[in-house]
Amino acid sequence: MAPSEYHGTLSHVRGAKTGDEAIYEDRFKIVKEVLVQFQHLSFIQELLEQYGAHAQAALVPKPFIDLFSVSLTDQVSACFNENHHSNERNLSLLAQQVIQNTSKAVTITPQTNLAGFVSMFSGENLRLETIGLLQCLAARSCYLGLARDNEKHEGLILALYKNTSSCLRLSRRLASNNNDVTIWLAFEYLRLTTQIEGESSPLIYRLVGDLSTVGCPFRSWEMKASDLTLQQYVHEFGIQRESSITRNTPFFVAECRRKTFAASFQFDKFVSALVDRPPRLLKRFSDCRMPLDLNDEELLSSETEEQARASLTADGWSPKIRYIPATWHRLRYMIGTLREEVLEYNYREPRPETEALIKQRCKRQKESLPPHLQYNKACWDSGLAPSPCLMLTVMHLSYLQVNFEIHRLLERCDPRYWEMSMADALEVVSVILHLGTRLDRATFLRYDFPYIVLGYGLPCVAVLANILQCISRNGGKCLPPNMKRATFVRALSVYLSHLDSICKPGDGEYNVCVQASQAISRVLDEVLDPPPTSSAVTTSSFATGTPTPVSTSAGRDSQHALAPAFSSSQPVALSVDEFDFLNVDGLEAFDLSSWVKNIDWTETGSEWRTF
Repeated sequence: MAPSEYHGTLSHVRGAKTGDEAIYEDRFKIVKEVLVQFQHLSFIQELLEQYGAHAQAALVPKPFIDLFSVSLTDQVSACFNENHHSNERNLSLLAQQVIQNTSKAVTITPQTNLAGFVSMFSGENLRLETIGLLQCLAARSCYLGLARDNEKHEGLILALYKNTSSCLRLSRRLASNNNDVTIWLAFEYLRLTTQIEGESSPLIYRLVGDLSTVGCPFRSWEMKASDLTLQQYVHEFGIQRESSITRNTPFFVAECRRKTFAASFQFDKFVSALVDRPPRLLKRFSDCRMPLDLNDEELLSSETEEQARASLTADGWSPKIRYIPATWHRLRYMIGTLREEVLEYNYREPRPETEALIKQRCKRQKESLPPHLQYNKACWDSGLAPSPCLMLTVMHLSYLQVNFEIHRLLERCDPRYWEMSMADALEVVSVILHLGTRLDRATFLRYDFPYIVLGYGLPCVAVLANILQCISRNGGKCLPPNMKRATFVRALSVYLSHLDSICKPGDGEYNVCVQASQAISRVLDEVLDPPPTSSAVTTSSFATGTPTPVSTSAGRDSQHALAPAFSSSQPVALSVDEFDFLNVDGLEAFDLSSWVKNIDWTETGSEWRTF
């Protein structure tokens, strides 16, 4: 029987279809295509289970995902037989039901409990935003190989990715208002895009911001219509305002909204720093509080905020030594507020007194953290699980990087701060190299390590390489008494070995790793085996406080202009296609500090655990 026989709400006659009928037919076809992927339901449910077990900073509480997943069984089981072949009649009926459900408004009241909330989006009320959220999380889990079965699921990740976009777009058109699951879907789709898209980060910046249509690899099915992006979902839903979060809302939903804003706020700062563009979600236009440090059980069992706060410290931390998603979202939000200030001062005249205040706030903020959230490299040998060890390491690197950025800003008005920038850079590289000795602790560490090596390490390595080269050219008279040239050489040499091993041919970052490796190698070659002409190069101006000349053109004639000093404390993801990575002549004049701005970040593991 034809699918149109089960539409129910529209009459279907021979001849040309009306505009409404054509639109409905298109939507009906899309929903059926989305539902077809539930022929892999048991595998998708396993992927969701593994996601909940492994994700350190999950946005959606695990009980929601578990209940949504279980509810699918009754709805989907009648649509497929044991051989995964679809029952067209039942599949069409379910597609019609999903469209009708998605068109209904969702009303949450102060009396809504967990069961009531879940029932609004699943079971007989199954909606597109729920389907999209589950398929999106399953795609992220499958992408990382968290679950496997005896069947081949070729193309499943891309099919789920396509479905996620379809669900987000179509639910926006059908629903009469935004809801919590829609904004969860928008955020998770953004994170999935960073894993799969494989294009440059400006795309992610547009996804965070106000692009009207979202580019994807699936150009043939892309819908050309006005679409909201993450920033617009946040603002339209109003979760940047406490009054919107708490109005007619039970406590657990309000807390979920605070966590959603915290995650979106942090991601906005991360992407803005990467692409060197202004942030979109600004703290001065928000009064949303940080989420409390509650686990899922505490969140769902507390009827009021006062009841939940009874077990927490005055500033919202749990007195227990534990590492839960809310912990990491709180930390990221705190770091995001500092990064926002640093980003703003990149567009202002530097004022030492103001930027010094940011540095003091950074120091006070870090010292105010509970003791178990203070990083110590001994945590790796303390019996603590690798996942929280990695998160603690990354949070520590984030604070170090903020300090590094502040000192780079202060250099513009007081060149003496270059010593502090250098010390920050050396500390960042030291932490990364220590992490490199712990990669055998868990498989996922090797997935995240390339991102950390590139994202946190390269800006700092650029500074160290520049300094080391200048030291070599002026006889080694620039380093402070407490630093030795051998320390720089050892750090860069070990870092270089990681660059040579973290990616293999075909990986998204392989070419940029090759380019960076060759550039750093040339600096080390010049330092360890200086060419006869190096003494003729202009002496470094560290001592005089003028900008430091930098070059990686080892062995070239001194008439070649030296590259400018490293000027950006954050890598920027522009297109790397314009570089001829394997052209030796091009590498001769290669400027490491400029190259740092040309990294394609979307193929790294940053959005799984560390972001």
